[in-house]
Amino acid sequence: MSEEQDECQGVVIGSEFWVVSGYRTDNQGQFEGSAEVMELETGQWVRVEEAWKASQCPRSCVGVGKERLFSWADCDSSIRVGVCSAPLGEWTFVSGSAHQGGPTGFFLVDQQTGKCNTIDEISQQFSGFIQSGCCVDI
Repeated sequence: MSEEQDECQGVVIGSEFWVVSGYRTDNQGQFEGSAEVMELETGQWVRVEEAWKASQCPRSCVGVGKERLFSWADCDSSIRVGVCSAPLGEWTFVSGSAHQGGPTGFFLVDQQTGKCNTIDEISQQFSGFIQSGCCVDI
């Protein structure tokens, strides 16, 4: 990478590892719109400008659409903190909260249309705050 990044978000897209946004330590809290991408086969890094909305924290809310990055919060305002997503064929399962300490919401997002469908059948005993989550597709 060309420079350090605090509070960035890492995501693998195909054969690339993306480090999205973040900020240099001396620019505390000033999130950048750029990303740095490492091609996994060669280990080469490339900087991509305007990959993310500048000033928006990418942590736990980066989604991958058709050749673009997006924020899950743009899909539904209930998905801002502690976001975890997992692709399920033509759908993506997404969980997250509207705010720190808020109840967790569960959603199915149609990958073709981007329509976000709330899953209401989850018992409250399983919807406490999730600090973080991840999905590994093998």
